Amino acid sequence: MADNELESDKLPLHQKQNQMIRLSPGEIARLEQEQRKAQRIARLQQVRAQTKQVERKRTDAYQNLADKEWAAQHQAAENEWLADRDFIIAQAIDSLDQRAALFGLAHTHAKAIEEHQIDENAQLRDYVIHSQMNSIQRGHQALEDVIKPS
Repeated sequence: MADNELESDKLPLHQKQNQMIRLSPGEIARLEQEQRKAQRIARLQQVRAQTKQVERKRTDAYQNLADKEWAAQHQAAENEWLADRDFIIAQAIDSLDQRAALFGLAHTHAKAIEEHQIDENAQLRDYVIHSQMNSIQRGHQALEDVIKPS
């Protein structure tokens, strides 16, 4: 109660025509109640603001953690994709190289066959020419035998 009396001394006095009138105990109680209510409201507002700030920090920390995790997962997926892509590209290049080697081998074989056919054609031509020359010589010989009887 001593505190209430001290607080009541601090409370304003009503002024009425340049006279100071002390507040009644009911008015003092009402003013003290309003002051406590205002303090309680201010404290609640402060607690709510602090709670919001704590929640904002917690949400930001969670969001940062989630962003870091997402970035790590994204990076891992991208690295895996790049490795797969590089592997597939290497396989495709190897396949192209094998096909090119097979085309080169086929070309070499075709060229060898062509050269062999050219040689065979040349031999066949030489044989035909030789055969025709023999036929012509035999024909001349036969004519000479017919024209000159022995």
